[in-house]
This record gives sequence, C-alpha cells and structure tokens, in this order.
Amino acid sequence: MNDFDNILGVDKIEKLRDKARTERMVEGKGCALCDYSGYTTNEDGLSSMCSCQKKKFFRELFALANVPAPFIEKTVLEWDFRNGKNGVDLGSQQEISQKIFALISFYDKHLLNICKNQAPKIKHSGGVRQPLCSVMFEGNIGSGKTFIAAVLVQSAIKKGLTAKYYEFPNIIDTLTKTDKNDQAEHLYDEFKNLDLVAIDCIQNYDYYAKFSLQLDRICAARINSGKPTLLFSDGNASAISSGSSWNSLLRSCITVRLPYVR
Repeated sequence: MNDFDNILGVDKIEKLRDKARTERMVEGKGCALCDYSGYTTNEDGLSSMCSCQKKKFFRELFALANVPAPFIEKTVLEWDFRNGKNGVDLGSQQEISQKIFALISFYDKHLLNICKNQAPKIKHSGGVRQPLCSVMFEGNIGSGKTFIAAVLVQSAIKKGLTAKYYEFPNIIDTLTKTDKNDQAEHLYDEFKNLDLVAIDCIQNYDYYAKFSLQLDRICAARINSGKPTLLFSDGNASAISSGSSWNSLLRSCITVRLPYVR
C-alpha cells in the first residue's frame, strides 16, 4: 500500500481512477486495450504507446504532410489493378496496372535505401538499367496518380522519413504572390531538406516570369539534395516553360505511364 492509499483510502483511489478513465473515454483518448490511458505495458514492465495512439499520431503527421483526406491511412496494398476510378473496369489495361502495382510495391520496399542514396537499379525501356530514385508518373484523370503520391508519402513517414505531398497549383500560388515570400522561402527549405517530395496535379499553365525563376530555384535545391522526387502529371510536364533546373529534374526521373482510364 502506497502513501496515497494510506491518506485517501483504497476506495477513494479507485473512484478517482474510474472517473479519470471515464473522462478519457468520453474525450476519445485511448482504447479498451490500453484501458483508455494511451499506453500499454510490455512483458518487461516497460511502458509504450498503444496502437490507438500511434494511429492518431500518424494521422496528425499525414495531415501535416498535406496528404489528401480521402487517402489518409491508405496503403500500397490497396491499389486496385482491375478497376480505375469509380470502379470502371480497366479491361486490357489490367496488365499495365499489375506492373504499376509491382513497381510501387518495390519502391515502397526500398524507400529507406532510396532516400539514403542507395537506390536499387531496375531495368526499364530498351533494357536500360538505371537507379530507381525519382519517378514521373503520367496519366489521365482517374489513373491513380494521387493515390500513389499519397500512399508513398505516408509510407515514408511511417518509416521515420520526412515527406510531403504538394499540388502544383498551390506551388504556383506560393511562388507568384508577393505577399507569400515567407512561404516561398519555407518551400525552398522543404525542397532542400525533405527525404521525399511528391508533386501532384502538374499541368501546363501560362506562368509569370517570376514563377519560372522561383520554380527553377526550388528545383535546383531539390536536385542538389540528392533525394528522390515523385512527379505526377497529365503528360505535359515537359511543356512547362522554366529554367534548366526544372528540365534537369524532369530528366532525372524514370517516366512511368499509368493505365488509361476511360
């Protein structure tokens, strides 16, 4: 019996514990497994975060990484190689979809090494062997671009890496507006330091000259980092008018064509 038991009495202690437990339950903290404390005790008597808290913790990290809400907690294993968007049968495109699944599974498996500049080599067009690092995924609407971006960013975070999902129109907005200079600098730092960067919704727009210069600057930072970049476009990324660093980033990517979805 400890000092608190002596002072308050066992019954009083149990009532306080039950009250605290009920409050945590109402607030959505913890689960039955951890008795709503958020922590469990292993066989060695050491305390560790319960799986329910880990799930909440990662959901918060995914949101901070800009992962689109519909794709939070999705994984590579949920890639549907039989159907496209809205359940449309891929038909003859299923074979391509299976190869995409094999590729993103392989990428996911080797993600730690890829981010450590120890990328495995793969054989692609024309039998050329090349390190699997940065990848450009091209496809029409519903071909799975956002899904791939979201699941690989989340997988990187679960592996203890730093990663973030971006949409190209938002990058344009940040780099072209004078009242967002601080955000532009923050974006530059992220491109320089993050382990994995995924840029979705790349399309050809009419750009300001300032945007081309700023885009080139962040691309140069990304290339110099030596870390992987995942690009997702409708097939017109090369038509974007910018400087040499943007073009160098495109050339550094292995281009992968996604299944065509009708």
